[in-house]
Amino acid sequence: MANPTSVFATGDGSTTDRNFPFPYISRSHVKVTVDGVAVSFSFIAQNTVRISPAPATGKSIRIYRETPKTPIINWEDPRARHERVQHPEHLYRRRGVQ
Repeated sequence: MANPTSVFATGDGSTTDRNFPFPYISRSHVKVTVDGVAVSFSFIAQNTVRISPAPATGKSIRIYRETPKTPIINWEDPRARHERVQHPEHLYRRRGVQ
């Protein structure tokens, strides 16, 4: 079963902390929208974000991963061989996670 790359919730006017289950390479790849508009947020744990102020009651919240399609590492560079074993991008590409 593939990992979800998006989770949805509905605002209640008071909840600011939201969990999400998917892995990511960099925190900059995680995005949050409220009613389709990007909002600022902060990480309070590896898989928990804080949206402040809390989204109003009935507002649609989406937390998702947007991983760039361009490689982070040039695997053709011989110096990358050592990193290939250790870098998370290699693990994601091997698993086929996008």
